[in-house]
Amino acid sequence: RIWCYECRTESRNRRRRVASKRAFTIISVLLYTASFVSCDALILQSGQRIAPLSAPSTSGTVTAPIGLLELPAVEEWATAENLKERHLKTLFRELLRRHNDNDHDDKPSLFQRLLENDFPKSAASSLLLHNDQSKKFVECTSKVVKTSPSQRGCKLAIQYGGDGPIVETVLIRHPPPDGDTSNAVNDADRYTVCVSCQHGCFRACTFCETGTMGLRSNLSSGQILEQVWHAEQYLSNQSAGRVRNIVFMGQGEATDTYETVHEACRGLTHQCLFGLAAKQITISTVGSSPHRIRDLADDMPGVSLALSLHGATQELREELIPSARGVKGTTLDVLSEALDYHAATTGRGVMIEYLLIDGINDGDAAADALGAFCLERQRMQTKGGRNSSVTYVNLIPYNPTNAGDRFDYKTPTDDRIEAFASKLRDVYGVRTLVRWSSADGRDANGACGQLVSSITGARKGGLKGRST
Repeated sequence: RIWCYECRTESRNRRRRVASKRAFTIISVLLYTASFVSCDALILQSGQRIAPLSAPSTSGTVTAPIGLLELPAVEEWATAENLKERHLKTLFRELLRRHNDNDHDDKPSLFQRLLENDFPKSAASSLLLHNDQSKKFVECTSKVVKTSPSQRGCKLAIQYGGDGPIVETVLIRHPPPDGDTSNAVNDADRYTVCVSCQHGCFRACTFCETGTMGLRSNLSSGQILEQVWHAEQYLSNQSAGRVRNIVFMGQGEATDTYETVHEACRGLTHQCLFGLAAKQITISTVGSSPHRIRDLADDMPGVSLALSLHGATQELREELIPSARGVKGTTLDVLSEALDYHAATTGRGVMIEYLLIDGINDGDAAADALGAFCLERQRMQTKGGRNSSVTYVNLIPYNPTNAGDRFDYKTPTDDRIEAFASKLRDVYGVRTLVRWSSADGRDANGACGQLVSSITGARKGGLKGRST
């Protein structure tokens, strides 16, 4: 009996050891498989300043041929080709280097450049060497169909595809720091590029020409980046300075296509692409989606926020901004809470954009409301003991548009504008700047509120574009 008991014990222990080894093997395989799957997607993380969102962007439509600035699509292709991160770095370095050559048509092709830098030939062939009917990727999907020089910059009409949508992008020239305010162009100039994120706009603000188009389509992140691509190429050809800032103040409401704008900001700040600092980018919104202001604080705290307020009372905002109206409209209280959250999270203030319209929102009562609104934001933002940057106001004299003509909108007198600004500064202590230069683009039909996708036809005259 003793012998049988010991045999049974030994047999049971042996079975346990075998089962334990099998379980260990299965768990190891599962862990290895999970790690392989989680690392399957190649993400160009080296040099990345803004991380991609976990959810893929669905706002913009990407169809073949795909531009090489569509970073997610290129990363997906690189994953399928079993490439490494160093290959993507080589691809974008050579793409941007070729782009920055003035006479790039006479220089080696991108395909040749890649092969010279140990890029796998099979991958380079699948990426670039196709006949026109089956081509999937191209260096750029758009072209500049018209340039409209202005006193302080230029407006570019950019068309996507052979007969696709035309959007407008504006280059705003800033005088050099030595105080030279002449219109002479030189390589010391700094430029702000005002990009569009949509073809048209759904929000239909009463003063805005873009809103008369309605929303026709969303742009993809690569299509947004191609606007900066063309702007840099234009400046390079003109020997006219460099791009220093990007503002999402062209056609479209940025928060309506948030995922795409986020991915575009990732490309703008990526050191393997345009290499801008996050603080050099400003995203403007009319405040139609307050939750997106909170998302902006969480996802891109270094990017600046601009709010197109235009009225510091609910009644005034509803008169100027349709998205503030009705049951689904954004109330000023909800918007204020989102702004306070953004300031508390990022430690930065917000730039208030305020379009001055004669007899509508330029009176003393409107100035008092705006001053009180700014002071309340400052009080709430410092309530928790954290000092945020002071909220400041950009006053923009109304630029005539056909949209505004429907309501008989006029530009206030210079004296009225100065009185409004003085009250904000002297009575409420609000940092205030009158953007007199915003009118400089009227000669190119590109001033605030005047962008519309048409390269023919008369308009009221329009550099810095706004969709909201």
